[in-house]
Amino acid sequence: MIDDLINQTGMIDAPSHLEHPQQAEDLCTRILQTSAELICELERETELLRKGETQQIASLAARKTSLSTTLMRDMTVLNANAKYISTVVPDQIEVLRDQHAQFRRSLQINQDALGAVKAISENLLRTISQAAGTTRQGPETYGQTASMASTATSRPTAISVNRSL
Repeated sequence: MIDDLINQTGMIDAPSHLEHPQQAEDLCTRILQTSAELICELERETELLRKGETQQIASLAARKTSLSTTLMRDMTVLNANAKYISTVVPDQIEVLRDQHAQFRRSLQINQDALGAVKAISENLLRTISQAAGTTRQGPETYGQTASMASTATSRPTAISVNRSL
């Protein structure tokens, strides 16, 4: 399945050993493009998290997986050919470093947003669990002698869900 996703991106397999300056230039360009697209996807996901539209995030997963796989494959080739690339296209190295720093910032912001949503979800589930686990006495009523009836039984607390949020 992952291979299908990779093929959908139109990625051209980079040779593992670069021999021509154009190959190095193409690899750097592809990394920059893939990284930029992945940053956009992360920012889109972060915005959805902030808006609370978590149901729409699943639609981004396939594209993010595809882009991540492509980026990792190209970065492996880049690392294997780092000396050659820094010799034939030295200006691209600094551009790649800048974009990588931007990617790391976007990833950290995304992780912070995911962490906040997770904490809120866990707190909500804990609160619901505690409320569901408590019992309460039945209604207090007066008996025949005008005193409080002692036959009130305990029952689970009712839970309601407000889906408008």
